[in-house]
Amino acid sequence: MWCLLHYEKIFHQITHKEAFDKLKIVIKDYSKNKEVFEILKDKLDVAIKNAESLNSQHIRNSVVLLSKDSNPSTQIFQLIKTIRDLIQKNRMN
Repeated sequence: MWCLLHYEKIFHQITHKEAFDKLKIVIKDYSKNKEVFEILKDKLDVAIKNAESLNSQHIRNSVVLLSKDSNPSTQIFQLIKTIRDLIQKNRMN
């Protein structure tokens, strides 16, 4: 899901196979073992924005995050934002 959010917003339930098939369209030769950081790094802000929108929708709809009802969902953006904050704080020191 996280990789797919670099390309599009997804608010409807999606299976792993559907997500995988969509990724194969936007990333040539995509596989679970393919290193995609270089491909996705310039789209990181888009992915964060899309993930935040998805979370907001779940919250508005009273959907419990990290439950089966929150499909699709990812919290990786929280980790990325925390890492960015730590990097920024270290640069100021």
